Parts: sequence; structure tokens; C-alpha cells
Amino acid sequence: MCIRDRACYAYFPMMIEAKEKVVSITSFIGRRERKTIELPSGCTIDNGLKDVKQPFCIAGTDLDKVSLTCAKINQSCKVRDKHKDKFLDGIYIEEKTHLDGIENEF
Repeated sequence: MCIRDRACYAYFPMMIEAKEKVVSITSFIGRRERKTIELPSGCTIDNGLKDVKQPFCIAGTDLDKVSLTCAKINQSCKVRDKHKDKFLDGIYIEEKTHLDGIENEF
């Protein structure tokens, strides 16, 4: 299972760093705090984050672990204390595919 996420921002550029088992998000909506999400065993993230707005893929064999990781990333970038229609910044799920379809797309 592979879930492709995309970071979207309009006002404040965010930084996303993906290492082996940790995804860290900094300067979300101009805040200085760093949000880190640990990947469970069996999940991998592609390290092709050259541009922040470029989609990245979280892949793994266990559907529950992959979807839980994507949900944690999405919830950590949820806009609070601001108007939801005006601030559309966040990380959203773009596409869900199976591992067989990944080799054919790229």
C-alpha cells in the first residue's frame, strides 16, 4: 500500500525533512515548534522531498500502519485557532495506490 501526500501552503512556507524513521515538520503557519512523527516498523517514506510542494509517498505492506502514519502527519498539520476557510495550509492525502501500481506509474 502506498499513500501519496502533498504539502500545501499559501502564506507561510513549511519545511519537511524525512529521514529513515522520522518525519519532521518545521515552521508550519509561521510557528517555530518542530513536529516529529515516527514511522512504525514496516513503513518507509521516499526521500524525494526536493521541493516542499512535491508529493511524497509513504509505503508499506501493512495497511493499518501506513494509514495511521498518514493520519498522524495530517493531524499534526491541522490548522487550529485560525479561520479554516482562509488558512488552507497543511498536508493532505493525494492518492492511495497498491504497491503493484507504483512501478508502473514512475
